[in-house]
Amino acid sequence: MAAATASLVGVDGNPWGTRDLNAVGNNFVTSRAKLAFVAGDYAPGGLALDLSAVKPQVPTASDPVSVIFIPNGSYAAGDLSGIGGRYVYNPVTGKVTIWVAAGTEYATGALGADVTADDVIAEITWKKFL
Repeated sequence: MAAATASLVGVDGNPWGTRDLNAVGNNFVTSRAKLAFVAGDYAPGGLALDLSAVKPQVPTASDPVSVIFIPNGSYAAGDLSGIGGRYVYNPVTGKVTIWVAAGTEYATGALGADVTADDVIAEITWKKFL
């Protein structure tokens, strides 16, 4: 099976748009997007995070300053974030690493429903001006 990836859609699940962007801050822009997983295999080190829907809308089109993943409050039975798992962005590799509640990295192999059905919001901070 092909490698799984993570992409971003609007918080409401529709394609990402400027309605999901807040540029009020001084030198930073904050965007919020829903984390969407493309089925495939998870490999050690994480999933590539596709920022192509958001990056062109940011004034500098730069790499993000920070990416924080926030469970969207559903904590549905069986969802990774509902049972203590977490998602971590690595700015060096541009990948999302998935950690299970025990503190170990997600198992290598096909992504399970605990991840693909999880409802997670990515809060991304970008530089507004270079």
